[in-house]
Amino acid sequence: MRCCAFTGMVILAACLAGLPEVASGWTDLGVFAGPNATVAWQAAGVKPALPTPSLYYGQTGLRFDAALTPQADRVYRDAAIRLDLSSYTEFSLAIRLSEPAAVSRCSLYFKSGSGWYGGWFNVTGTHWQTITLSRGSFSPEGTPEGWHRIDAVRIALWKAKPLTTRLELAALRGRSSPLLILRNSAAIESTPAEATLINRTAERLAQWFDASGLHAAVLDDRELATTGIPPGGRLMILPYNPVIPPATLKMLTAFTDAGGKLMVMYALPPELLPLLGLRDKQWMAANPADAFSAIRLRGESSGGLPGTVRQDSWNVNIPVVDTARTIGTWLNAKGEDSRLPAVTIHSKGVYIGHVLTNVDRENKLQMVLALSSALVPEMIPFFNQQLSRRAERLFEFENWEQTRDFILRTAERHGQSTRTLRSLRQIERLREADPAADGQSMAFEAVVSRVGALRDQLREAYVSSVRPLSRQPEWRGVWCHNAGGPPGIGWPEAVRRLKQAGMNALFANHQWAGVAYYPSTVLPVSYRVAAEGDLLQQCLDACQREGIAMHLWTVLWVLENAPEPWVSEMEKAGRLMRDRDGKTIKWLCPVNPLNTKLAVDAATETVKHYAVDGFHLDYVRYPDQDACYCATCAARFRSDTGRAATRWPADVVSGADHAVFLAWRRDQMTAIVRRISQAVKTVRPGIQVSAAVWGNWPGVRDSIGQDWVKWGRDGIVDFVCPMNYVTSTAEALSLFRIQCDALPPPYPIYPGISPTTYNLPPEEVVRQIDGLRGAGARGFVLFELDADLLNTHLPALRAGATAD
Repeated sequence: MRCCAFTGMVILAACLAGLPEVASGWTDLGVFAGPNATVAWQAAGVKPALPTPSLYYGQTGLRFDAALTPQADRVYRDAAIRLDLSSYTEFSLAIRLSEPAAVSRCSLYFKSGSGWYGGWFNVTGTHWQTITLSRGSFSPEGTPEGWHRIDAVRIALWKAKPLTTRLELAALRGRSSPLLILRNSAAIESTPAEATLINRTAERLAQWFDASGLHAAVLDDRELATTGIPPGGRLMILPYNPVIPPATLKMLTAFTDAGGKLMVMYALPPELLPLLGLRDKQWMAANPADAFSAIRLRGESSGGLPGTVRQDSWNVNIPVVDTARTIGTWLNAKGEDSRLPAVTIHSKGVYIGHVLTNVDRENKLQMVLALSSALVPEMIPFFNQQLSRRAERLFEFENWEQTRDFILRTAERHGQSTRTLRSLRQIERLREADPAADGQSMAFEAVVSRVGALRDQLREAYVSSVRPLSRQPEWRGVWCHNAGGPPGIGWPEAVRRLKQAGMNALFANHQWAGVAYYPSTVLPVSYRVAAEGDLLQQCLDACQREGIAMHLWTVLWVLENAPEPWVSEMEKAGRLMRDRDGKTIKWLCPVNPLNTKLAVDAATETVKHYAVDGFHLDYVRYPDQDACYCATCAARFRSDTGRAATRWPADVVSGADHAVFLAWRRDQMTAIVRRISQAVKTVRPGIQVSAAVWGNWPGVRDSIGQDWVKWGRDGIVDFVCPMNYVTSTAEALSLFRIQCDALPPPYPIYPGISPTTYNLPPEEVVRQIDGLRGAGARGFVLFELDADLLNTHLPALRAGATAD
């Protein structure tokens, strides 16, 4: 086979013989058309529904009324239709509900023999919207025979409220994505400790592609032996695959021999080294901790690569280059170049020296797509088509017209119509100037430039259309875990930019159950204090200079950052939690009087010596339902309740004392919150005491022993911040309304929004804030203060939502 040579980021010769053309669009599966146009959709006890002509842009679809009665958990319809879906890696479906509030979630099922493949999705709004599901997201139920033998389709609606909603469906389509992500399920079986990182890295990358409209297919390496690599696949990404079975390695080699390309991250089996033009690799820990903060990419003026991408990697693999070329090197937090290879490229693939971390999403996705385009230039038209379509839409809206109308309605509500109309006209002109629409080919850097301009202008048009609802004071807070502030930025600059963006409160995490980031006589002191000084005082000084309220954020019970010798002492003293099997959990038991005294003493020490505005409690809970069952808990439970619980812990886990135990452990958490609150208010009168709490009330009362509504009703805490970390405004509003019903106004509830947990784009953060304000929220808190928040989200807020 002829090898490919690289000049900059352009392939001079493509080795793609043996692979089909890159998929450019969807194939209608014919579920509502042709011979299936007369197939009845049935369910027991209801009238069958027949396909309806001209339902969706002239296409036949399905319409029926779904009565979600108090007695029915769901409503469904089945159609007996034979399909072979084995060549498709993703599916899309157009759907519209007249009463989306009636439905908690929807499911699309494909029946295969005696089993099913089921995929779940949510619908918001009453307009037509297209949902897309990767085949890898479908879960088998029963024993399906395979995607090649589908003999029925089912749509199901699951009840949220007892209402009747009209359901309309159309355009069930399939596509084989050229982008493949290989999940290393084989490694999960052999090394279960790796499961979280393996799943997280695969899901994260899939989410990034989904958000851009590309929808990469996630494959399970255990199934490749029977299903094979989908015929439309052109690029296989291994996001973190530490144990690759021999059969899978053989298939990957055959894939590259046929012209397919690989993108491998971090884990690198010896068998893959020659395929990537490498001789070896060397593992290296980050020393100092910021040694691998970012990647500098060469040739940033060509190929569509960003100049740098943030990583914050804690260790890396340094590849030893053979015939590959180094196109990226590691930078520290100061931007100093180590010259150590971070990204290499070869005719058969790319290697990246660490997993892609959950920061700098847009630049990382641009890097991945630029590298993909260099490996498979035939994908550039596909990227242009999909990225352009996504760049002119926001949220769940199907097209530019729906998005434009939504922005105009938002602008009118906020009195910003004139300015917003000007912005939308500029976007119209940019949309009309699409070279690809005239059949012109585009290099990937041109695609990046055009799509980036579309995305940025559309984002700006929306975020600048939102304004604060009133001149009433509003709580605008930010959480920050790093005791020294965002790495490479520090407290003075970070707090200055918070103030500039219209924020007014900072929750800074300088205290954990087993470590202090300030000179302490109560807790072990972090090594960082000797090297960097009193990090709490530095933060407080910066906040006082800028007029930002500083709330000391403490993490109770968790010993994640505590010195190991100290943790060992706690374990020997019997002060750690234990699960139902007697295994130690690395959390202090909140029932042990020595631990509660430690928490109270640590709290009072800080508020005595530091003039903080508030004391913010976190992890005021148990890790889950499987804690705590230590000897101290057994003795105290019997003493406090008078219950014998002779079969400990069986009697309290699921026996006769279960309900009593759940109430008792809730009371333990409430008691410690009360003690800390009273203690800090005695030392520093006027200080505010608050808590970060789980949002799924009332389930948290039993699941983690957190009765935060009682804390609010009893006045133990001055306000609560439910961590409502969700991806859509509809979900955020649903949680907030339940919380307000439980703890009605005027009690202050400041919902938490997490741009970082789910990589929310700034427009979604603005939309959640706007929606929550409309629902009565008088504040919000963002998680968390890092470079992404400072550089991307806060400027978007300042453009409108916090522009007082």
